[in-house]
Amino acid sequence: MNLHVTEKTPQWEQVPPKYRNHWQRRAAETKGLDTPGNRLSTSGLLLVLAGLRELKKDRPMRATALVFTGRLLDLMDGTAAERTETKSPLGKRIDATADKLAMLAALSLDPRRGVLVEKGVLPKSAATLLYAHHALNGIFSPLAERKKGQNYSPSSLGKKSSFVQWASIGVGLIAVSAKAHGAEKAGAKFKKIENLGLGLGLAMGILATMGYANDALLSGQTNKVKADQHPPPIDS
Repeated sequence: MNLHVTEKTPQWEQVPPKYRNHWQRRAAETKGLDTPGNRLSTSGLLLVLAGLRELKKDRPMRATALVFTGRLLDLMDGTAAERTETKSPLGKRIDATADKLAMLAALSLDPRRGVLVEKGVLPKSAATLLYAHHALNGIFSPLAERKKGQNYSPSSLGKKSSFVQWASIGVGLIAVSAKAHGAEKAGAKFKKIENLGLGLGLAMGILATMGYANDALLSGQTNKVKADQHPPPIDS
């Protein structure tokens, strides 16, 4: 799982123009907009949105396939950026924004009335907790980045928690599909797996959020205390 860690300067700007590969030249021409990673991030978001639309129309099997494919593309964007040497701060922001928009669309502005709750994929309590968790991440992560600098990236735990949460939602979609085709027992088994996954994903997510909050609110205070404990020497 690639964390899409970047430097302050886009990778193609660190290479003389005549030595850039095809994708680096394309990135330079489009000011970083058209890169393999950005294509995968935006395509993944569009597929998730299409899947949610299919779910709204009571087509759970199509919804499952689209959402799974969309999230798979999101997992590949960092690797694509690394292999084509087109990592950049803009690409990192596009990836993070696509992730947030996908979850926001899944949960809706009111998580108790979103399509996942409406169609029985998520219980209201889980949707509300997921919404609160991601809303806090949306507050603390930018604050931590502002304090730590542009090189600050989501933690490995944060990425893994997001993966587990989406995987659980995918299992919930399978459960709904199974029940829609008369496989009640299979649907019930998948629902149990989904609930276990959601519990694990939320627990991991809460720990990751606590890490972002610490980086955003407490790290500076800790550094200040250390500085106070070791004052600079006084010239004689």
